Amino acid sequence: GCREEVYSLEDNALLQRVRQKYEEALKGRKWKQLVSPDNFVKMEHITLPGKSEAGIGRAVTVIDASVEDCTAWELTRMSREKMKSSYHSMVNGKHR
Repeated sequence: GCREEVYSLEDNALLQRVRQKYEEALKGRKWKQLVSPDNFVKMEHITLPGKSEAGIGRAVTVIDASVEDCTAWELTRMSREKMKSSYHSMVNGKHR
């Protein structure tokens, strides 16, 4: 079964610093809409203060499926891609 992951003090301190920076970056700012290549996905970003080229982005969509179905689909897709890649590597003589 699954075990609970235990984080070290260093891991927790790092996560806390990242959360603080993220929250500070969001203060008083509004998400700016980006043009998404997929009309089912909403994309937005915030430019970090003092950084003209750095920012935080997010993409949001609605999926009408259970977590289990999404996980199964992703694992299946990854498996097909991996098999295809392995096959092409074998055909090209990279794997023996």
